[in-house]
Amino acid sequence: MTNQDYKNAALAALKGNWAPAVLATIVFMLIAIVISGGSALFPESNTAALFAANGLTSILSLLVLVPLEVGFYYAFVKLLKEGDANILSNSVSLGFSGWIHKVLTMLLLGIVVMCGVILFIIPGIILSFAYSMVPYLLVKHPELSILETLKTSRMMMKGHKFDYFFLSLSFIGWIILGIFTLFIGYFWLIPYIQTTFGAFWDDVYSQAKPATEE
Repeated sequence: MTNQDYKNAALAALKGNWAPAVLATIVFMLIAIVISGGSALFPESNTAALFAANGLTSILSLLVLVPLEVGFYYAFVKLLKEGDANILSNSVSLGFSGWIHKVLTMLLLGIVVMCGVILFIIPGIILSFAYSMVPYLLVKHPELSILETLKTSRMMMKGHKFDYFFLSLSFIGWIILGIFTLFIGYFWLIPYIQTTFGAFWDDVYSQAKPATEE
C-alpha cells in the first residue's frame, strides 16, 4: 500500500465518526496537559517542591498517560478494522488491560531509545522507527513477553523503517498548518494521523505476522 492508500483508508474510517474521534482526542490532550502541567504550579525558587512535582509528573505520565496512549493508538485500529467508534472507552479499556505489562514494556522501550539518542541522534531515531509497532503489539499480542514484543516489532519493521519515516514526513505540512489554527486543528489532525498509522500497522502486520500466529 502507498501512503495515499493509508490516508484514504483513514478518511474512509473517519467518515461519519469524526465526533467521537475528536472527543477522544480532546480528552486525551486534556489529561496529558493536566499531568504534564503539575510542575507549573510551583515557583522556580521553590526547588524542593519543583523537584517533587517533576517527579510526580514523571510517575503519573508513566502509570497513566503511557498506557492510555497505547489504548488510544489501538482504538483507531479498531475504528479502521471494525468500524468501532467507541474510541474514548476503547482507549481506556485497551490501555489499562494488562496495565503493568504495558507500563514496563514502554518504560524499557523509552530507555532503549533514549540510550540510542544519547549515544548518537540517528541511532535513536532509527530505534524509534524499529520499535514503532510496540504499542500495537501490546494490545494485539499481550501474551508476548517484554523482550519478545520488542523483538517482534524489530522483525516487522525490517524493510519498512523508511516507509514509516516518509509517512510521518507526509504530515509535516498539516502539522505546521495546525499551529496557525492555535492548535485547534490538531483535534482533527491527530485522529487522521492515528488512523493512518493504524492502516500502516495493519498492512505491515499482514506481511509479517508474529511467530505466535504461525
